[in-house]
Amino acid sequence: DVVVVLKRGRNALVKQNNNGRGIYLYGCADPLKEGYSYDLLAENIKSYKGLKEITHAYIVKEKGKVDLEGYYLDLHRLQNQELKQNEVVKHLTGIYKNGMFHSNRKSIPLHFKQKEYIPKNGSRLKIYYGHIGYYNKLQLVVYSKKDFEILE
Repeated sequence: DVVVVLKRGRNALVKQNNNGRGIYLYGCADPLKEGYSYDLLAENIKSYKGLKEITHAYIVKEKGKVDLEGYYLDLHRLQNQELKQNEVVKHLTGIYKNGMFHSNRKSIPLHFKQKEYIPKNGSRLKIYYGHIGYYNKLQLVVYSKKDFEILE
């Protein structure tokens, strides 16, 4: 009984409830749709550089569309709690400097999956969707150009 909170390509982030921990589906999320609930059968779970991920999963049953709003962290919720891997953040505004995203009192390493879209140092950014992932350390991952905007 999971909800697909974020899907990018063949990868997705799923959670059982809005306050629960998420888990990353790596390379096995093709048939899943963002914003839908499923019963899944996970066949293989592993840890890659500290990130827990499912690498083989199958749909047992599609359960329908779900409102995702409560599954995302916004700036207020992000500032008032400890960062955990496999959360999705939404509508963050801050400064990108030396590989870090600085927003009010929070700073977190920022990783762009598409290197050609890395902004200049000191750029003001609005992140529409980001994934708090883990690759040897906790970091905010932005998957595509559609997930952020450089503000003037």
